[in-house]
Amino acid sequence: MRIASPTFTLLSLLAAAALVLGSGWRLAMRSEERHLPPDRAALRKSAAELQRELLRLETLFQQNLRGLAEETAEAGDASLREKCDVFYGVVQFSRLKRNTPERDRHLPVHPGPDAAALPVPALAGATPPPPGDRTIVLPPEDTSPAGDAPDFGWFIPAGSPFWVVWKRLDDDEVDAFLIDRREIIARVDLSLRRWLAKPSPFSAAKGLFQIETPEGTSLAGLAEAPAGRDPDMVLPLVCRFGDWQIVAWDRITPHTFYDPATLALSSAIAAVLAILGSILFFQQRRAARLAEQRVSFVNRVSHELGTPLTNILLNLDLIEDDHAPLPDAVRHRLRLVSQEAQRLSRLVCNVLTFSRQERNQLKLSPTPLVPDEIVESVLQQFQPALERRGISTRWNGDAKQRIAMDGDAFAQI
Repeated sequence: MRIASPTFTLLSLLAAAALVLGSGWRLAMRSEERHLPPDRAALRKSAAELQRELLRLETLFQQNLRGLAEETAEAGDASLREKCDVFYGVVQFSRLKRNTPERDRHLPVHPGPDAAALPVPALAGATPPPPGDRTIVLPPEDTSPAGDAPDFGWFIPAGSPFWVVWKRLDDDEVDAFLIDRREIIARVDLSLRRWLAKPSPFSAAKGLFQIETPEGTSLAGLAEAPAGRDPDMVLPLVCRFGDWQIVAWDRITPHTFYDPATLALSSAIAAVLAILGSILFFQQRRAARLAEQRVSFVNRVSHELGTPLTNILLNLDLIEDDHAPLPDAVRHRLRLVSQEAQRLSRLVCNVLTFSRQERNQLKLSPTPLVPDEIVESVLQQFQPALERRGISTRWNGDAKQRIAMDGDAFAQI
């Protein structure tokens, strides 16, 4: 029996343990996305301050418009254009009539080809009725005098880029200012940029956020919104000018962790394999050492026995040659001694053959031989021993051709 190499066994089991441990780590690996929100408290505080700034700008704009309306009540065309021109966003002045044959009066601030395309405001129920699709009809509930109704207000038509600010002069006369919404929003954006340049809570806000204008552009924060992601936080900023808003996104970071149960199981299996490999290593090394000692002992004993057996057989031959003729009883005894010596010699040869096979050193030397002759020789050697035990043999030889074979190995078999 050949014993496997202890080192090979140990390395194989250690490799298996490493493979199990590595596979366990791979199986235990989990990945997830972690959301890191921005500083929401700072953003809410910033939104509140920005909302106050928008309301301040709205109030200031409204106060200036009221003052402009009061100044234009008795002004002529040249004076009206001059007063409206210095007021940002006003593109047309209109004096609207009701219950009177006088027609409405519309005065563009900047006369030219574009002025003909400007919409014109009109009072509901005016005579004659306002012409064309360019007309913006002011709601009667706003501009008609009734009780405590205000004498100043705004009208924002749906889907139109223009607003109308009106001031009632009397029951049948209203002054109206056509406001370009885009210019006002651009002016407000400019004011907000200046405001944001000053120290504010936005300076301390961290994360992915953006201040969006009513036009959908970025006023501050990120230049572009993260592609394919909806905002995780929206703070609306509502005023008469439009709807600004603060939108924020969580910062997404990949996070890797390992399942403890899978790790523990794979580590335990790997440890068992490593311990088993160590145990088998020491056991196989001990077995190999014992086998080596056994083979070495057999070799020494076989060699020690071979010398005296050779001497015994040599002396038996000398006795038969020097003391011939010998009595039959003595010759019989000498023959028995010779047979037992040859038998012991064969046993020694078998042991040596086994030893060489254990060490993988058994070499065959084939020569042309007749198998029947070897079988007959073996039967003759064992014939006396078989007869003493009452065993009879019968053999019919049928291998008389020479073939290449190792005669000693065949005889041992």
